[in-house]
Amino acid sequence: MKSRELSRAEWGKFFDCFSRRFRGRAVTVELGEFSEAPPAAPARADRLADGLPLIGVTVEPPRGPVGSIAVMAGDAHRNVVHFVRDPCRVRVAQMTNGEDDLLIIDSGAGPTTRIDFRRPAATPDVDPFCESCGEASEKKC
Repeated sequence: MKSRELSRAEWGKFFDCFSRRFRGRAVTVELGEFSEAPPAAPARADRLADGLPLIGVTVEPPRGPVGSIAVMAGDAHRNVVHFVRDPCRVRVAQMTNGEDDLLIIDSGAGPTTRIDFRRPAATPDVDPFCESCGEASEKKC
């Protein structure tokens, strides 16, 4: 797994772009102690969401020092809102094909939050490319 760490100054803009790009994609949100080398099983993990559509990720408050990061996922039947208190490190990890697959948020006040937003394997009946622009996308432009 390759990962890149985001500077604290990048967090707000990154999460805005991330939320727009991946809104609606099914995600898994887990809390735990994770090794640096997935897909090894975590030492301990609690799954908060599995397959729920991403609503967004934001820094709180939007201006000034970051006190928390909010992770929101859900649909008409179930919603999950998780706050990462005292975030100290944000990484984006690539596990397959050089595409970003995981968002890892470390907390100074609790467990690590991992958001897995890997695209499900394409099936012959599903074209992962946008017909309008030809870009890889789950949504049409």
